[in-house]
Amino acid sequence: MIFQLDSVSCRYPGHPRPVLNQISLSVPDGSFTAVTGSNGSGKSTLLKLLCGILKPEAGTLTFSPGDHSGRRSGQIAYVPQKQDLLFSMTAGELVATGRTPYLGWLGLLAETDHLLIDRSMHQTDIYGLKNQPVSQLSGGEIQRVWIARALAQEASVIILDEPTAHLDLKHQLDVFKLLKKLQQEMKTTVILACHDLSLAASFSTHSIILTNGSVFRSGPPETVFTGSAIREAFRIPVSILKDQTMTQICIHPDAIPSETTKP
Repeated sequence: MIFQLDSVSCRYPGHPRPVLNQISLSVPDGSFTAVTGSNGSGKSTLLKLLCGILKPEAGTLTFSPGDHSGRRSGQIAYVPQKQDLLFSMTAGELVATGRTPYLGWLGLLAETDHLLIDRSMHQTDIYGLKNQPVSQLSGGEIQRVWIARALAQEASVIILDEPTAHLDLKHQLDVFKLLKKLQQEMKTTVILACHDLSLAASFSTHSIILTNGSVFRSGPPETVFTGSAIREAFRIPVSILKDQTMTQICIHPDAIPSETTKP
């Protein structure tokens, strides 16, 4: 396990109650972990705990990166839901900021840094946008730039807070496919929060549902995203359709939840 949380609680200053209340969970190394839950369930807070932005008020959080080397700041890349973009930057300049944890006191990029930046942009299929101002990119392209930045950082863990928010269906699928490729081919641990249960169930290898600051269910997606679990956690009845590649979770407000597996 790359992350282990034991009875962890976390609250924001001035809040009377913890946002996360005595949660215990594990995140497998090399997994594609999807964190889902209703608004206010604690998804973003959990991600901020994992990447070190927030500290537990109680309990213990252990980060065990296994054979990966380097400082924690270099090993974990975080892509927030709301990104403060410097629109005067080009895509290449934004990706280059991923090398910041490794620069010397002069802050100058070496030849090896430039090679990593170019490689990361090729891997995310945005090298052709290298000199484009960020202000001229689409939402899907901007997400790829941030993922390329994480690759340039040589992070063993990429944590993303709702990376497909405000993207159309095609770009949502493209982002998930790219992240899945990184998880499978580069053994990167991908942890993301999302609202799309179908994408979470189809692409994740490990899934977590949060409700009211607690872990409702955690484990392989086939045991987490069941009709009964979704109905209880989200208060909606659904039917679940599966084929060899995708899981489709369909909301039927007036129907009894059912699970159907297609051959």
